Amino acid sequence: MADSKAEYLQEAQLRSELFSHQSKTKTLEFEMLLMLLVFTGASNGLITIVPDCRITETSQCYGALGRPLYLQLSSEYELSLKKNSRGPDFYIFRFKNQTIRLTPPDPRWQFVTENRTMIISRAEKDDSGNYCLEIFNLGGRNRGKHHFQLIIEAMVSSLEVADRCFSKEKRRVACSSDGDQLSFSWTLIGITPIQERDGNKTLLINKHDAGYVICNVENHISRESKMIELHRCAESTADIMSTTVSPGSAESNGFRVFVSVWLFEVIVLVSLLVGAFYIYTRIYKKQRAAEGLITVGSDCRITEMSQCYGALGRPLYLQLPSESELNLRKNIGGTTSFILRFRDRTIRQNPPDPRWQFVTENRTMIISRAEKDDSGRYSLETFDLRGTDRGVYHFLLIIEGSGTSAVTTESPVSALSSCTQSDNSFRVFVSVWLFEVIILVSLLVGAFYIYTRIYKKQRAAEGKKRRGRRLCGPT
Repeated sequence: MADSKAEYLQEAQLRSELFSHQSKTKTLEFEMLLMLLVFTGASNGLITIVPDCRITETSQCYGALGRPLYLQLSSEYELSLKKNSRGPDFYIFRFKNQTIRLTPPDPRWQFVTENRTMIISRAEKDDSGNYCLEIFNLGGRNRGKHHFQLIIEAMVSSLEVADRCFSKEKRRVACSSDGDQLSFSWTLIGITPIQERDGNKTLLINKHDAGYVICNVENHISRESKMIELHRCAESTADIMSTTVSPGSAESNGFRVFVSVWLFEVIVLVSLLVGAFYIYTRIYKKQRAAEGLITVGSDCRITEMSQCYGALGRPLYLQLPSESELNLRKNIGGTTSFILRFRDRTIRQNPPDPRWQFVTENRTMIISRAEKDDSGRYSLETFDLRGTDRGVYHFLLIIEGSGTSAVTTESPVSALSSCTQSDNSFRVFVSVWLFEVIILVSLLVGAFYIYTRIYKKQRAAEGKKRRGRRLCGPT
């Protein structure tokens, strides 16, 4: 009896140990399966709403911008998902009794009833926010609330690493990348860092160090790394860029050279224009002075007396002010006689001598052949468009010359010579200006040609460096 009882106890103990071993084995298998699901879900955008997000607690869940996202909801009888915005809560969908009672407003959101999965086909920034999932059982009893915060981030992309020798003792290695909430770190092989800057984006090292540098960039949803090989900097003070520097750097340098040359050409053009204008005005003044042009200006106004000279037998031009109304008088023996009355672009009284002709377009009085009798004191009254007195110009006209031969040899046609010579001066000025424009265009073409040559050489040199060090690229 005692032996049978001992055998029974021994058998029970063996069964207990076997059950315990099987239980531990199943627990380990379950934990491994759970870890596998977590890693698989993270890589495919799967997020499981678990009870640790219940009621007052908030869980942060991350998704990749532009990638699909899966929200694995609870397998209850009734589900209500809403988004907590600044205003009233906004319901995303409602599910009850195997039926979708409220469809998600965005077609990117699709709910699979069989496995209680909400699929976002392409995650966007607007999907970020605070969400609340209410669950009920078959009897309509509230089973609790799951609160979670969904954050959509851009993945790590466009990773670049650049190396630059900027002083006699140090060199700078910079890492740049696109993405949200980026975190930078470095892995160095054969190199000792001196300092890290800009949130680990920039690394300062010794100028003479040589080895490999790996830049690691990551955020909550992705990770990238890029490695470059560093060689000792040259002894020159010029910056030496590594093989990973983008072609835009060479292009930018070439563009700066082109802009500098272009600005120099613009300065040269402006200088030529100013010089040409100065020469033109000097020639113009000399011609007008030789032709007998007299300008009645402010120095003859009111009580002042200005002396103006003309050549006997030569044409004479009186440039009058450009006012709306002009009255020209000559003082003879204490009395005055009207020479001209002009108002509103119309000659109201013509000069008595046919040698005197008034050009209304430019307010010029032309004396085709000056005579001694034209000498005398003159006054010019001016008025504006409203009839307001703009002042009186007084001037003394003196005609000088000796022989009558000058009078006989001068024909009426000479009154037009001034206009012809003035036109010739203008043509000279235009010709000089066109010549300057041709020079500018030639300089621009030459600068562009030099710029393209420099840019092509830089690109070709960079291409050779890449092909020669292709094995040192990102891993």
